[in-house]
Amino acid sequence: MRDSNSNNPNYSNSSINNQTKTTKKKQHLYPSPSVAVATSSKRSRQDAFLNNESNNNTTNNVTSTEMDDKAAKQARLDASDLSSSRRELPVYQFKHNILQAIHQNDVLLVMAETGSGKSTQIPSYLMEDGRIFPKQQQQQQQHQQPPSRPQHNRQHAQCIAVTQPRRVAAMTVAQRVAKEQGCIVGTTIGYRVRFDDCSHPKKTRVLYLTDGMLLREAMIDPLLSKYAVVVLDEAHERSLQTDILFGVVKRAMKARATVSKTDTALVQHTTTTHNKNKNNAAVAAAATTSSEGKLSRDERLQLLLREKSHHFRLPPLKVIVMSATLDVSTFQTFFSNDSVATIQIPGRLFPVQHVYTSEPQEDYIDAALATALQIHFETTTPPNDHDDNENDNHGDILIFLPGQEEIEDLCQLLKRHLQQHDQQNENNNDTTMPPPHNQLQQQRQPHYMRDIVQNVKGMGTTLTTEKGVASIINGVMICVLYAALPPEAQLLAFQPKPKGCRRKIILATNIAETSVTLDGIRYVIDTGKHKTRSYSTTTGMESLTVEPVSQAQAAQRSGRAGRVQAGICFRLYTEVAFDSLQTVTVPEISRVNLAHVVLILKGMGIHDPTQFEYLTRPSTRSIQRACQLLYALKALSDELELTDHGKKMALLPVDPVYAHLILQSPSYGCTKEMLTVVAMLSAENVLFRPGGGGGGSDIDQNSKNSSLAQKAAQAHRRFASYEGDLPTLLSIYNAWRREAHYSTGVGSKQYSGSGGSASTAKGGKVPHGQWCSHNFINGRALTRAYNVRQQLSGICSKSVDMGGLGIDVNASCEEEEDDSDQGRMEFLKCACAGLFLQSATRLSSSAAAADKKGNSGRLNAAARTSSNSTRGRYKTKFGGQEASIHPTSTLFGRNPAPKCVVYTELLVTKKTYLRTVTQIREEWLVEVAPGFFQ
Repeated sequence: MRDSNSNNPNYSNSSINNQTKTTKKKQHLYPSPSVAVATSSKRSRQDAFLNNESNNNTTNNVTSTEMDDKAAKQARLDASDLSSSRRELPVYQFKHNILQAIHQNDVLLVMAETGSGKSTQIPSYLMEDGRIFPKQQQQQQQHQQPPSRPQHNRQHAQCIAVTQPRRVAAMTVAQRVAKEQGCIVGTTIGYRVRFDDCSHPKKTRVLYLTDGMLLREAMIDPLLSKYAVVVLDEAHERSLQTDILFGVVKRAMKARATVSKTDTALVQHTTTTHNKNKNNAAVAAAATTSSEGKLSRDERLQLLLREKSHHFRLPPLKVIVMSATLDVSTFQTFFSNDSVATIQIPGRLFPVQHVYTSEPQEDYIDAALATALQIHFETTTPPNDHDDNENDNHGDILIFLPGQEEIEDLCQLLKRHLQQHDQQNENNNDTTMPPPHNQLQQQRQPHYMRDIVQNVKGMGTTLTTEKGVASIINGVMICVLYAALPPEAQLLAFQPKPKGCRRKIILATNIAETSVTLDGIRYVIDTGKHKTRSYSTTTGMESLTVEPVSQAQAAQRSGRAGRVQAGICFRLYTEVAFDSLQTVTVPEISRVNLAHVVLILKGMGIHDPTQFEYLTRPSTRSIQRACQLLYALKALSDELELTDHGKKMALLPVDPVYAHLILQSPSYGCTKEMLTVVAMLSAENVLFRPGGGGGGSDIDQNSKNSSLAQKAAQAHRRFASYEGDLPTLLSIYNAWRREAHYSTGVGSKQYSGSGGSASTAKGGKVPHGQWCSHNFINGRALTRAYNVRQQLSGICSKSVDMGGLGIDVNASCEEEEDDSDQGRMEFLKCACAGLFLQSATRLSSSAAAADKKGNSGRLNAAARTSSNSTRGRYKTKFGGQEASIHPTSTLFGRNPAPKCVVYTELLVTKKTYLRTVTQIREEWLVEVAPGFFQ
């Protein structure tokens, strides 16, 4: 655990006032949805509500219909209450201009500041306008269709897609818009994220979905024929999927544009020539060559898509790009061939003041802890027993941290110090005549809370708040928010404070930067850090490092303090450091492995990924490296065509290496096991290793932490496999499914409390939460692995005709108990076949000693000791990188160390590590990949 006695940030007096508007009333953008929220994403339940089948006259159906009617009535009442607040948003003044611009242009660039209401209101304006879904015009087109054209019952371009970079944003914004429209989520307004589809194929008109979900849909329908308008929100984040989605949407725009007679004739000529000569390979090749004299394969495919669009009479696709910090020139250049309009909308930001530190902070966690505690104790008024019914408005605190580990560390530190302060309050309550509150507060504050930042009450912002009552850890509610949390846990940060809680402190990653509104935030603490992955095309290594944010990200973070009231942003870095930050974030496509991107583009029929229209074109070396990887996995042929194996890989929504691993499993009869392993690899931090928390003295705390760590190690020992991490992950999942009861039903309680007797669930199984707590296993990781496995199993088991893989998902290599050793060997050999590109051999003592030889020709002391220093040192088969087994691996410290291993990740931090390591036999490499190792 970290100590907060050092590196306290000293803030300078400089502050910057944002030039923003202030409205008269402080309206909440996203109040917590209390009613009219669909709790189940299953389509059958939505159909039951939407259709209201009157043929069933049972009591249950009548009761269900009455409940639905009440929910719909309440939703309409809520919508009427919100109508006035919608008109007060800054975007409402630009409603006519927005609608006029999108009808007169193909692309609309909306630069709307934080709090303007762009994410919720613009899609609603389009839906309410009536010109997006012209039913009469569609009916006339159907009557005017030539008799030779087939009649299609499917409706096209009847929905508005709004993409969000994160699932929590898609869900919360959809709930807010549904409440404003007076409907239930999953009807007119819906959302679609991974593992949760709360929409209706015919009723939904505005669909909020993540970038990845729309990208997967474009693989099946490259024309995006379901949508009339695609709204790309928060475009400034420039995630990998967002950048690819821009090219995919532009491709659909070209295909759905007005088809000229020349294009139609050229497509018909190319198709007719191909059909006439399809039985003569030589003539067909000659015809193809002649036609390619002017058009490439990708250009001819684009013309064929345009002909298909003309056949289905699809209207032109409209695109809206929205962001608070939009680089207009980049997007204008990208859409240079289309008519582009630009609208700038001011935000509803309240005054936000920025405060910088006077000196750089080496430990941002300690600095964030000290700043949060000082803000809390300097701005919190003492409780008053006579004002129990008054709502507290001290102002909540939002702290931005790089990742989950830092969030959990700071969360434990905050709990400890708040508990210590609470105990000091109890000890001081014995005085008969307490001093004034400000003197008593100064006496109670430990030395690390004093004089850390300047007095925030002297900054020109009124911070006087109403009095409240004390509860939850000295009246403070601490929430966490990061991507690995399940949706229901993420939504807890958006719920209002319970009665008796004076303040909420939210610890979040950059997931809280955009699209979401956390009500009540007055103070933002920005550490100026975020975690980013970088991929080296030279070594093939991926590094996960903590890097400074960009100025655009810093602006987004500070805007969280001004969404619903005036606030202050404390930046834990100097003003000079802010000026030196990059203006915008480096696009993810420029720093990651592009193998998955190339596989997706190939799955869409794009022959040459280098000619794809990227928003920011990656380096040719990155694309070549990705093609080499896919070629090694047999996903691409010698002509860089997508093979049958590659087409199957493209259907699986996982990394290409993991997709290849799954497809290898039928040959070894272990599909059931490999589905589990890949699902567990998709989850993070499966094993819970206690690092600290709770109150008490440091000595007691260290003793407690040591005891918990020993208990966790003992609990994990029963799952550990001698062969490595992949069998260990399989053992954990199988034990969980065998011993614990987990239900996916709505309203089922999965986590049991810490107190009470050890109750059992169905069939004598232990409840899910209780089992995870007893075995020190991350329950959230297991539930995610369960959902991923269900999705992968559904794709694999589905027949080929239905778009699946037609694989027997129940094939297991461990069903026969008498032949368990042979089954385990088949499992390990399958892991070798899937991960052969990520193999490494142990360095011998002589080789390591040669590397440590000094200038005098003698071995140094480290090399002369024993082979123990090289026991965990390996050299990768491809790239020749030297690395060590990661300390979290079950193979770490094993004696003797395995001679040959496969791994899932080569991670560079302070050292180079092999993660998720599994033992194999080196001779298997020649057997599974003779072209590389023979």
